[in-house]
Amino acid sequence: MKTALDSNILSALWSTEPSALRVEEELKNSRALGGIVICTPVFVELAAHPTASRGFVDKFVGETGIGVEFILDEEIWRKGAERFSIYAQRSRNSGGTSPKRLLADFIVPPMRCYAPIDYLLSIRCATR
Repeated sequence: MKTALDSNILSALWSTEPSALRVEEELKNSRALGGIVICTPVFVELAAHPTASRGFVDKFVGETGIGVEFILDEEIWRKGAERFSIYAQRSRNSGGTSPKRLLADFIVPPMRCYAPIDYLLSIRCATR
């Protein structure tokens, strides 16, 4: 069983947010069930974390055995583009603020659909 992580999972852990203990338990459970992976956009977001120095993310994923899916299938990118486009249009139509540029939020869910991912772990959701 393979678990994909959203960047907010490791961010919560590194920032010692109130959810960090729950995140740590979920990561242990995920490791016990199989491998843990992050996709390239999540890797990039994590590199910008306030506590992440140069090379920190590489070292962290190496030491924890988290895989990085650097190559994503074309269908994942196309589905992510479609989902982001719908979000942006809804945001503009609602008269709200400009759509945020949160690439990983639109790539991670399609990754689960097209890549061999069994579980998506995010602060916002956890789905098997």
